[in-house]
Amino acid sequence: MSTRKEAEEQLAIKALKDPSFREKLKANPKAVISSEFNTQVPDDLTIEVVEETATKMYLVLPAPEAVEEELSEEQLEAVAGGGCWIAGSRGCGFVTRT
Repeated sequence: MSTRKEAEEQLAIKALKDPSFREKLKANPKAVISSEFNTQVPDDLTIEVVEETATKMYLVLPAPEAVEEELSEEQLEAVAGGGCWIAGSRGCGFVTRT
């Protein structure tokens, strides 16, 4: 695992494929994450798992202190019209130009 985003994607894919894993992740995310990535999650860190539905999605904003540096050109392009949200019967997805 090299980034938080990659770790989240890995957990989400496994949760989609394995209903038992999904329920364990929802019930005790710290224990599951510790086990999956062979790491210790800090005691003072709270992890909340939320599940989207066909009619509800979540947009997670980073903590203000997490955004201390300027965005790269690639990051700016991604947020400045570099893609669009596509909604469908199986959920939503963000599509970018290539």
